[in-house]
Amino acid sequence: MGVFTHTVEQLIREALYPYPDHLLIATKVGMVRPAPGQWKPLGNPFYLRACVEASLRRMKMERLELCYLHRIDPEVSRDDQIAVLHALQEEGKIGHIGLSKVTPEDIRYVLNYIPVAAVQNVLNTTDCDDPAVEMCRDLNIPYVAYRPLDAGILAQAHGPAAPLYWLLSQGSHVAPIPSTSPPRHLEEIVAAVQKDPA
Repeated sequence: MGVFTHTVEQLIREALYPYPDHLLIATKVGMVRPAPGQWKPLGNPFYLRACVEASLRRMKMERLELCYLHRIDPEVSRDDQIAVLHALQEEGKIGHIGLSKVTPEDIRYVLNYIPVAAVQNVLNTTDCDDPAVEMCRDLNIPYVAYRPLDAGILAQAHGPAAPLYWLLSQGSHVAPIPSTSPPRHLEEIVAAVQKDPA
């Protein structure tokens, strides 16, 4: 999961605990950071279980309402990765299971075993060709577009409004999740999507 994820979960607890009933918090499991700037999927079932347990402790929760498998680890059986998340769901430690950075084939495979609550893939006006968007629409699966502003590049070139409106036009099942650090940029993003695109 990495130090960054740990820090974010701790900040979420500090800022929002006790959590209001209407709030849905999502987190991810299944990545390690072997060196600065490097990330690697780790789908070992024991590690995935440990990640879930650690997230529950850090955020003072009894259940992760939405838990994404950060990546499907090609070096570990997909069945084993799915099975441990399903077991955690049956134990009540995970509410819903999502998938991140997956292909339509991955989604079909997982759907043979468990429901998929959400898919999170890169989508923006530069990386705009993801067949999972249409598949999720057809299957009524929410599609969460990460890097919607391409790490800020699109916002610098065009402002945040046009790239975000393009994403929102892909269907009601698509939800972009722009990230930012300065509060000023957050205000710009919120203002951008509140304006009439015309």
